[in-house]
Amino acid sequence: MSGLAQSVFILAALGVAGCIVFLHLRKNNELQSWLSKHGMDLDYRYGSVLGIDSRAGKAFIYTDAAWILLPGDVRSIEKSSLRETKYNAWGKGFHKDKECQLILHTMSLSSPIHVIGFDSKTEMDLWYSRLGLFFKLS
Repeated sequence: MSGLAQSVFILAALGVAGCIVFLHLRKNNELQSWLSKHGMDLDYRYGSVLGIDSRAGKAFIYTDAAWILLPGDVRSIEKSSLRETKYNAWGKGFHKDKECQLILHTMSLSSPIHVIGFDSKTEMDLWYSRLGLFFKLS
């Protein structure tokens, strides 16, 4: 690659990265203002998808739309994941859980099921426990 082409590529990559950061900050500001409008200040948060405000007694989830749930709004929570096993050249197996999700069953007739995806099984298990405590599920 010539010096000019390399410089143009670097400038284009920096421009794209700047746009991504700008859009991310804008999305966070919009979410924060929406939460403030509903009287929420999240104690625990999983990205812009899930959050708990223990002082206000409200939970926030974003699935198909933004939802605020109160402790009596959720009937049950179930965990869902696929276990994948891979083997190396020496036959040693490695296990990894993929497609980790929590499925919230609510009391709402319009939207009785909400599915929230997680990056890892550890995060899914942590949020399963937090939501179980928050919604007082045994």
